[in-house]
Amino acid sequence: SLTSNYAFKVPDSVNPKDYFYIDLSENANFYGITEANSVTMPNLLAPDNSIIATGKYDIDTNRIQYEFTDYVAEHDNVSGKISLPIFIDPEVVTNTSYQTITAS
Repeated sequence: SLTSNYAFKVPDSVNPKDYFYIDLSENANFYGITEANSVTMPNLLAPDNSIIATGKYDIDTNRIQYEFTDYVAEHDNVSGKISLPIFIDPEVVTNTSYQTITAS
């Protein structure tokens, strides 16, 4: 597996229930050869382990949605980092080749 690393800074204008997406290119996914339905995304956590945002993976769109919690309304200058494992999708990449993976 590979690891994708993200750093984030949440603007003070963000409210609870606001959200953002992380999209992967078609040649990669977040589950590899395991059952896609078993994928759980980690929450974005503050240094005190409070949940900043909850993550949900949509298999059909190959996208994670992170939805902000009340934490963003109660704190200023919210920021952090997260690392997510990613895998080459064996159903899309069927031969040995160099691959470029994008996440946005």
